[in-house]
Amino acid sequence: MKTPLLLAFALCFSAAAPAQDKPGSEAFKKVTAAFSKGDKTAAFAAAKEGADAGDMECLLALGQMHEQGAGTAADPAKAVDIYKQAADKGSPAGMAAYALCLQEGKGVKADAEKAAFFIRKAAEAGHAVAQRSLGHAAERGYGQEVNLKSAREWFEKAAAQGEPEAMWRLSTYYKTGRAGLTKDAVKAAELCFEAANRLSVPAMTEVAFNYRDGVGFKKDVVAAAGWFNFAAERGDAVAQYNLGLCYETGAGVVVDQAAAAALFGRAARQGDVDAAYRYGLCLRDGVGLKADRVAAFVALSVAAKAGHAEAGKAVEGVKKSLTPEELKDAEKRQAPAAPAAKGKNP
Repeated sequence: MKTPLLLAFALCFSAAAPAQDKPGSEAFKKVTAAFSKGDKTAAFAAAKEGADAGDMECLLALGQMHEQGAGTAADPAKAVDIYKQAADKGSPAGMAAYALCLQEGKGVKADAEKAAFFIRKAAEAGHAVAQRSLGHAAERGYGQEVNLKSAREWFEKAAAQGEPEAMWRLSTYYKTGRAGLTKDAVKAAELCFEAANRLSVPAMTEVAFNYRDGVGFKKDVVAAAGWFNFAAERGDAVAQYNLGLCYETGAGVVVDQAAAAALFGRAARQGDVDAAYRYGLCLRDGVGLKADRVAAFVALSVAAKAGHAEAGKAVEGVKKSLTPEELKDAEKRQAPAAPAAKGKNP
């Protein structure tokens, strides 16, 4: 059994939240109106006024502002007190926020057991993000044995409320036929597409692969490149790598070696092994950017140390072309640890 761990989740007022925490009260509208004008001081005053009058949304907003130092001095301990008040009054979002503070030890002494208690209470009360977090915990064995059936059930509850990451995870269960579900590529693709439209970055990348490979949708390399771009812009290393391949080969986009090299570099800096290899080749051959044998040796070495077979061969070739001084420089510049991620090859 692994060390108990609650996955980080954001306190959010969304359509996926239970009715009692759903935004829309007149008092809370004053808070959001002030924020939209950039007046955090007025937003804080409106939140305090609403909270004092018993408005739950304003109370939670007040906690967030104390936590983040918005419109007032940051005071994590005060934020914890407010989240606890909201939790005691039955707010699922308050329970979830209080649980996160307990998990991270922010404004209060860390207490994983107590945090787990409150996140479960929030999930059972219908908080979608808390439900998704319990799904992740069951799926990965955080604080318990791995239980895919339980994970699926929590993901289903959260997905039914439109929680995008839960929808994405559930799509993978349909894709592989796990946890009692019948394998259904079309259902998986539909769920994943909906999650992507709700801004789940991993789902965006998966939708791109689905379009590229014709899984659940008609094959469309232009759509694939577009979805890779959406995810790449949001920092997804696998999407950056694969979008680089699109630019390198002209799959769904106009060939642009400079764009390809830049994307390989971005993904490589995030630890993508395949991207480190491709970036090393670009540096070695001067494709898309100025040739730099020392930098090429560094990138290829990182990929080789992570187990990339082709990188191992390439790095030896580059090594032979370096002067003793360049080799010494390259060895100084090498990252201390090999990347752990690996891009998904076409």
